[in-house]
Amino acid sequence: MRSWILLLVLCITAIATRAKPDSPKVQFSVDKYQLENGLTVLLHQDSSVPTISYHTWFRVGSRDEEPGYTGIAHLFEHMMFKGAKR
Repeated sequence: MRSWILLLVLCITAIATRAKPDSPKVQFSVDKYQLENGLTVLLHQDSSVPTISYHTWFRVGSRDEEPGYTGIAHLFEHMMFKGAKR
């Protein structure tokens, strides 16, 4: 009986906290640049705080690997962020 009550409470909570379709969307200006080497740069300047945030995203990962040739994305991740002597 308790599991049914818990399930009911979880379902009601999920429905109540779901985003409404008419919720306002957050919008801000973004400048997009395409460099000669193909790198895409997205830039948003916000002078309200003296902080900088930098993100690097790659459009590659395990979903792009082939059977028998896996782990390259993970190896690249380690080399990018942990470094390598060679």
